[in-house]
Parts: sequence; C-alpha cells; structure tokens
Amino acid sequence: MLLNKRHFKAFTLIELLVVISIIVMIAAAVLPTTLDFMSKSRLKGAASMIKMACLQARSQAIAQRERQFVVLFTQANSQPDTLVTVPASSFDNVPGATQQQALVNTVQVFDSNENNPNREFESRTQAEKFPDFISVQSLGNVDNYTEPLVLEFSPTGSVRVVTGYTGDLPVPGQPAFTGDVADIMLQQDNGEHIALIDIVNNIGQVRSEIRTP
Repeated sequence: MLLNKRHFKAFTLIELLVVISIIVMIAAAVLPTTLDFMSKSRLKGAASMIKMACLQARSQAIAQRERQFVVLFTQANSQPDTLVTVPASSFDNVPGATQQQALVNTVQVFDSNENNPNREFESRTQAEKFPDFISVQSLGNVDNYTEPLVLEFSPTGSVRVVTGYTGDLPVPGQPAFTGDVADIMLQQDNGEHIALIDIVNNIGQVRSEIRTP
C-alpha cells in the first residue's frame, strides 16, 4: 500500500529572523508595563503590611483596654541583613518591656499586657519583612534617620509616635492627603514610584497612596 507523503515547508532563515524580531518587539513593548506593575505591587504590599499591623494594634488596644505598639524596624542606608535594635525605653516605660531586635525593613506588633498581672510584655506577631527591594525612604521630614519608628496605640483608638519621627514630610508632586503631608515614604530600589503613608493621630487611621514624584 502506498502512503501519501506530505511535504511541509520549513521556515527559511529570513522567516525565522522575522518571527524572532516580532517576539523581541512585543517583549520590549510589554516589559516596561510589567516592571511598572511589579514595582507598584511591591510598594502596595509593603504599605499594606504597615496598615494591617496598625489596624491590628488599634483593634487590640481598644478591645483589651491596654496599649499596643507597632514597630517599624528601619534604619537609613542599611544593608538587607542589618539587625535593628529598639531599646526597652522606646516602649514608653511599659512594665517588663525589653529590648527588641529584628531585621531591617520589617514591621511587628507588641502587646504591653500592662493590665494583666499574669502576662508580660510580648510580641503579638512575628516580624514581617517588606517585599524585596522595598525600603523606607524617610521618616517624618528626615531622610538619614537613625531611630526605628515606634507607634503607640491607646485604648481610645488614638496613636502617637514614640520614637523615630521628627514631623511630617512635605509630599512631592500633587497633594495626597489633607495638609499635603505624610509620615512615612517607601521606595523601591531604582524604582520610579513611591508609597506615601499618613497616620491620623487622633483616630488612629492609616492611609496610603502610590505615586510618581
């Protein structure tokens, strides 16, 4: 029995080069958009971590009727493996408070347990690290800060900064928040975008926005 032979035309070198060129052009067009999306996603992730930690601390402070602390372990111009130390005094003389230490660019919640004689000052969460390449650009209106940020949430739901802050920083670009100020600025290494975080002290609200300065 004879079999029909099918003849398939192979790609010529020129056709192959044309296909490769088209793929390269598409990749070149899509890459900036992809990188931009990834940069914004990382910044949103870091800002969300801070906001969630603050929300948890505020809720627990109100429910337990005792102070909760959010610590942003950060230090200007630090390497990723830098350990940041927070002295016990940064927890506003909470009985039994001890020195705390964690990797740079992490956030953690601490429970004062000041109204519970059977429990001591303790961490409420593990130190959560920001996404890769994300760091704190400035705290307050200073870039070369030396102290980590310690926030104290009271049973009334309000929040105050204990250490690591010297006043609101002017927001670059168009106004983001009321008063055109923010408290924390996050940035991705070599990235075009920043994340601005604003803390409303009297109600304990934390707001964030991603923008290009």
